[in-house]
Amino acid sequence: MPISFASLVTAHISFLNNLAYFLTKNSNDADDLFQETMIKIFSNENRFESNTNFKAWARTIMRNTFLNTHRGMRKATFYVDSDDMQNGLYDKRLTNNEGENNIRLENLLSVVNSLDERKRTVFLTYTNGYSYEEMSEMYSMNIQNLRNLVFHARQELQGKLTKM
Repeated sequence: MPISFASLVTAHISFLNNLAYFLTKNSNDADDLFQETMIKIFSNENRFESNTNFKAWARTIMRNTFLNTHRGMRKATFYVDSDDMQNGLYDKRLTNNEGENNIRLENLLSVVNSLDERKRTVFLTYTNGYSYEEMSEMYSMNIQNLRNLVFHARQELQGKLTKM
């Protein structure tokens, strides 16, 4: 007797909740990621092939959702309610002060620049959208070595940024 799709989802809810928190490191973002993933899982139920690994399929959906939405790859969209505009809740005289953002950016750049040259170069190349395969050709390095460098650069940056 085949297991129903809903039973498969139910059996893996705990795993998906934990994975969402692992990816986002924030309970609110984890809840959002979990909900988005569940919507995608149920809307793509017809694409799941029975007798295959549901856990891997669901994990891939969550990982791709995370990469597409929760890592800043999409720009945030803000909606302004026209009623609020008419009621004067938005003041046209307000200006945008970028000073705080500029200081954060300067701090971030100084931390990135504090990495040793090899890590910094590989990390910046990776963050500019190059794949590991492309970087492997550019730097004549093994893909696993590149992944290790990016991983260690991230760990070092995270450690330095949490101290700030």
